[in-house]
Amino acid sequence: MKALLIKQNYNSPVKDLRLRLVAFPGVVEIAHPQSLLIETTAGRLLNASDTYALAAPVPNVGEYNLTDILPKLPTTDALKLYVPLSSGQQLVVNISNTVVTEWQWLVTEID
Repeated sequence: MKALLIKQNYNSPVKDLRLRLVAFPGVVEIAHPQSLLIETTAGRLLNASDTYALAAPVPNVGEYNLTDILPKLPTTDALKLYVPLSSGQQLVVNISNTVVTEWQWLVTEID
């Protein structure tokens, strides 16, 4: 699964941060509209809302709102993402601490 953090502006003073997850077609089907569960190394759990709640473009793609969540995350710790699947299971995606640090730069350094 690929994870991509996107900063969307749309000429608004508030910048939306979206995490797009893309899996191989036919292998993984993401359940909509379910939240993404994010776990920090300290065991803190956060829920990111599904931005494709009404209509996902394809079943193997999910997108979640991290605007309010990313500033609450540790800047140098790894994360676990629990992606809800249509099968009722969860796919666990490990995000390394270096990737989390890059995501934090997107919030604080890049405009």
